[in-house]
Amino acid sequence: EVRRVAYSGGLEFCFDPQERWLGIASSEKDKDYALVPLDASGPPLSSDLLIRRTIACDPSGKYVATRGQDPKLVEIRSPSTGALVKSLRHTDTVMKAVFDSSGESVATLDSGHNRLIHFWRVAGTGKEGEEIATREATDVFDIVFSPGGEYLAAMAHGLIDFHRWKPESLLSEARRRAPPRLVGVSPP
Repeated sequence: EVRRVAYSGGLEFCFDPQERWLGIASSEKDKDYALVPLDASGPPLSSDLLIRRTIACDPSGKYVATRGQDPKLVEIRSPSTGALVKSLRHTDTVMKAVFDSSGESVATLDSGHNRLIHFWRVAGTGKEGEEIATREATDVFDIVFSPGGEYLAAMAHGLIDFHRWKPESLLSEARRRAPPRLVGVSPP
């Protein structure tokens, strides 16, 4: 069986991990898509949830991240109800959002003059995600987490940077690099 969906513009898409639906994002301005059901016996999908410019599916299939009507906002929503779960506010237009393998964190790429990768904690209560780190991302056009979530690959023209980003990894790296005479830091 083949199912076709028409689209226009550059394309980004993700499958629900349980393969119940497909999310499509177009690079064309003012071109929004609803989630595409793949399994008629699956849970209902919100017809109010529109995907704008970027899409990421969390590993559990409970949430989808997409750019809001405000291009400086990433919205994490329920695919079944369309309800807003978290907001990630940026100072520049958002190009990309990706969940890590746990679904507890999201990385976003903005399109500002000094392009940045933002790392967000989205687990827990509250409507706003917590920004936990940023990295410079000159000329980066795509980002993707490693399967274990330890690294984020940032792709630029002819280069790929690998960022360790988990808080425990950053702490152990800082301890390893710190001079031994700093108070409270023991040598490796």
